[in-house]
Formats: sequence, structure tokens, C-alpha cells
Amino acid sequence: MRPPAAVTVLIADDDPDAREVLGEVLALMLPGVRTVFAVDGLDAVAVALDVCPWAAILDLGMPRLSGLDAAQRLQQHMGKDLPILIAASGDYKRLREGYGVFDYSLRKPIEVHRLARYLARAMVFPDGSDGQGPATPE
Repeated sequence: MRPPAAVTVLIADDDPDAREVLGEVLALMLPGVRTVFAVDGLDAVAVALDVCPWAAILDLGMPRLSGLDAAQRLQQHMGKDLPILIAASGDYKRLREGYGVFDYSLRKPIEVHRLARYLARAMVFPDGSDGQGPATPE
């Protein structure tokens, strides 16, 4: 199997333990992944605009700026460089508020296999393929 292209994933959560554990899980799931962290929504927007991550996992219940508001700001400012946006919350009602803004949503505690499936859907390899083998002509 070919290694995936180097990717940067932003993890934004006001809970330092949640950030650290999710970063470790991503490192195990995607060897070579670069994780960057944000402590709240404002920090997430600043970090994302600086590093242009491949994916951003945003806790919806952060101080100063919610994950939903941060995602909306990223949509306004990043254009074609917008990362894959993944909402995370323990509150199902809050997750529903993000429909149409986020590409995916995850209920906390995060199910690792679900996160892996979401990221695999968007994975692109250095040769431009999706790692699923050669395309079949129609």
C-alpha cells in the first residue's frame, strides 16, 4: 500500500485532554499526519488561515467562538483551500445545527472507526489517486 500524501489536520477543542488524545489517535490512523491544535474557535480560524489544513475537526462548544461560527468564517475566507470540516459534539441537537456547514459530524465520545471512514473518503495519494486502485472506464 502506498503512503498517503502528507496531510495536516487541525484539532480545535477547548479540552486539552480531548485535543491530545485525538491527536494521538490520528497519528496511529494516519502515519505521517501533522496535527495542529487550537484552544477555541478564534484560535482555530487563525491557525487554519495560517497552515491551510487538509481537515479541521471542530468542537462545537468552544469559548470565544463556537465551532459552527469558526467553520462559517473559514468558508468565507478560505475559498478553494477550505479544509474538510468535521463537527464534534456530545450534543446531538448542536450537531444538527451544523448540517449544511460541515462535511461530517461526530458525536462525542468520538468513534474512531467513523472518523477513519470519513478521512479515508477524502484521502488523496501523491500520484493523485484515491488509493482505491485504477479507475475503471465507463
